[in-house]
Amino acid sequence: MIAEVIVDVINSEVDRIFDYNITTPVQAGTRVVVPFGARKTEGYILALKQQTDVDGQKLKTIISADSQPVLLPEMIKLIDFMVAEFNLRKIDAIRLMLPSGLRGNKIKQKIVLFAKIKDENFDVHTLKKTAKNQRQCYEFLKQQTAVELSVLNNKFSASSVKKLVELGAVEIYQVHQNRAVQSDFLDVKSNVTLTPTQDSIVKQFSSAKNDIFLLFGVTGSGKTEVYMNVINNALKNGKTAIMLVPEISLTPQVLKHFKNKFGNGVALLHSGLSLGERYDEWFRILNGDAKIVIGARSAIFAPLKDVGVIVVDEEHDTSYFSESNPRYATIDVAKFRAKYNNCPLILGSATPSVDSFYRAQNGEYKLLEMPERINKAPMPQFTIVDMLSEMRNGNNSCFSRTLIAELCDCLKNGKQAMIYLNRRGYQSSVVCRDCGFVVKCNNCDVPLVYHKQDNMLKCHYCDARYHILNNCPNCKSENLRYGAIGTQKVVEELKNLFPKTKIFRMDNDNTKTKMSHQQILTDFANTKASILVGTQMIAKGHDFPL
Repeated sequence: MIAEVIVDVINSEVDRIFDYNITTPVQAGTRVVVPFGARKTEGYILALKQQTDVDGQKLKTIISADSQPVLLPEMIKLIDFMVAEFNLRKIDAIRLMLPSGLRGNKIKQKIVLFAKIKDENFDVHTLKKTAKNQRQCYEFLKQQTAVELSVLNNKFSASSVKKLVELGAVEIYQVHQNRAVQSDFLDVKSNVTLTPTQDSIVKQFSSAKNDIFLLFGVTGSGKTEVYMNVINNALKNGKTAIMLVPEISLTPQVLKHFKNKFGNGVALLHSGLSLGERYDEWFRILNGDAKIVIGARSAIFAPLKDVGVIVVDEEHDTSYFSESNPRYATIDVAKFRAKYNNCPLILGSATPSVDSFYRAQNGEYKLLEMPERINKAPMPQFTIVDMLSEMRNGNNSCFSRTLIAELCDCLKNGKQAMIYLNRRGYQSSVVCRDCGFVVKCNNCDVPLVYHKQDNMLKCHYCDARYHILNNCPNCKSENLRYGAIGTQKVVEELKNLFPKTKIFRMDNDNTKTKMSHQQILTDFANTKASILVGTQMIAKGHDFPL
């Protein structure tokens, strides 16, 4: 048998099929170790065949292979699609589909040792009188189903547990344990009665095959409940489902809704997970333990079989386009998977992209609308304020008088406010008032942003950092001016205006640590009369009662 293998080497010269002889039964999609030049490297079998054009004396043999495929037949087809559509290397596409911890076996399954009673009739009186810990350990285990070995060792000493094992009174066994993915957020209602509009749309989705829908629903119209009911219908038919959201910050809340309804059959995939968590979640999906996958852009590559529906929420969001190598468009990948599985693709948004809306008007997509909020709640009112007029009237603050009055009203009534500003940092761009010189990054040639908290200038492209300037590098003038304000400046101004109010900030600078998105949102949700300031992370999809 001949295996067509792609080696895991990022090099365009070797990004092609290599034939290898294989002596043991394997399936396409299996990860293998092969001799490649003077070294051994990992590779992936994309196809099997009986004959090869390679000279038999030059044909090498696969060294070892995994026990199960890691690339589904659908994923192998998707590789070819992505190579042709996005001009990618095959190995680039493959790496998108696999957890990085799998490569080189950097991450392995988490094995935890447990202890339990082996001999229920063991006579503790046969132990030495001085073996107090051994007797207590045995009696303690008799009251438990099983106890983690490390806990027993700390409580009664490792030597005491070891002796009980040697005597046959206790046995040690291994348990494969998933690394926990936290999802606590807000309590939500698990049973909701659909409105007639929601019910009608769910029925259209559930009866569709290989159709693309644009769900144009205003904010608060109940799109999430529609998604959950469509996915529930897919599960009843023995299918699986993918639900995409644009921001990592949205996944804890969406996950909470879905876990309340579907339990542990829900898996989470996004870049905020640790290597171990992503590894475990990915294998849960591959092995069929999880039927629903929720996540950001990368979740579209989840190894689900028999996909029954794919949902792309906030489909207009630019984060669905990968702007770094490897570059791809998530919705195009979703279209391929929907066609392959003969299932509907739902693109949801309160503000559809021009492209999607045009396709819907031309009949390429099926347009479904939800123009009203649940219970006919009124739409929010918008007020546009001329800040130049504010300045002329003596208001040099970054807040208009109207906004300050509304915030006062909101906080006085014990309500919460969210302030969106699509610029992080303190103030953007440092400009010389005398010669007009703009301080830019040496690497990227883009204006640097002042971060007051760190007291430095930062490049938001390459993350390079520079000392604060006292003089213009061009003309040596001290007359420097800082440009437009960022989230840090807004928070500082708010603290001056409302010193007794809890102010939260959420942007890329303070959400780099694990679970930071969820912690900020949880704290904000649990704090009445508070203000959340943030970038696009807070602009959509959140649901707070106040």
